[in-house]
Amino acid sequence: MKKKKNYILGLFFISSMSYVHGYTNSLITQNESSHPSIPNFPYGFCNECDSSSTQSQEAFLNELDEIDQTDCIANTTPKKSIEDLNSDFFYFDKTIQHLQCKVSLPTVNCSCRTIAKTDQSAFLNFLTTHSITKFLGNNENQEVIESFFNRILQRVITNNPMAWLAVIDNDTQQVIGFAGLGIPFNGEPGAGELIVFFDTIAQKKGVGTALLSLCLSKIAPEIQQLGVDGFPEFCCFQGEALNTIYATVHTDNEAALKILLRSSMKPAIRAEYEIIHFNDSIDLAKLPNSNKYIFEYTIPIVSSEK
Repeated sequence: MKKKKNYILGLFFISSMSYVHGYTNSLITQNESSHPSIPNFPYGFCNECDSSSTQSQEAFLNELDEIDQTDCIANTTPKKSIEDLNSDFFYFDKTIQHLQCKVSLPTVNCSCRTIAKTDQSAFLNFLTTHSITKFLGNNENQEVIESFFNRILQRVITNNPMAWLAVIDNDTQQVIGFAGLGIPFNGEPGAGELIVFFDTIAQKKGVGTALLSLCLSKIAPEIQQLGVDGFPEFCCFQGEALNTIYATVHTDNEAALKILLRSSMKPAIRAEYEIIHFNDSIDLAKLPNSNKYIFEYTIPIVSSEK
């Protein structure tokens, strides 16, 4: 009998582990070849992260301290107040005085909402469960993960649209996963890297596919449009509006790789990446000195609101 794999899907809304400004920009460390190394913490499109990384969870979080000191700043003069926002997916909750996101996934009977303090137990459970974290190369340190979770909540407090989402089963109202978007591994302005991780009970039910599809077709374009239209909180991708989404997947994570190959994302074929001949019809791009494939999606350019 084939053993089930837990996997992390690097979806959008959700690749930032830094929770206030630079999400995965905090993931960048330089190795001898000057390429970003893969951090020893879950991110990208799977949880089978490089166990060869020497960066500890604690060191990773220390990097985030530097990122968290910088607020989301737009390059242009703000035209609109976040308190007036009420779009398809994002709205300002005047009761709690914070930006919120709400997403429906009717085809898989699930929904997503902005992460809350009440999600801490589920979050800690996922990231202290060996079957989920065994490929991360770290011990499941509860204190480190609690600190990490608190950084996520800081994104909510600062009205950052890259705050994580909790994925909910509509029947049981149980949290079955989390998703987030942030500055990618290469720190590219205007780009975000998507990550998602699910409990085993949510796998093979199409939840990851449905969430990725909606992110690419609806949510990411809305994030871009809100940034272009003058909401400074949505220009938090190194001071720019979102225009590109990246996702990485471990070379052994067949389930997540299949989801990406069926999606609108394409292998990031570039000179700086290693090109792998996957089969007769597909070439994949691999990050140097890692076991990560990298995919990208360019959001169609939108014009500023009149």
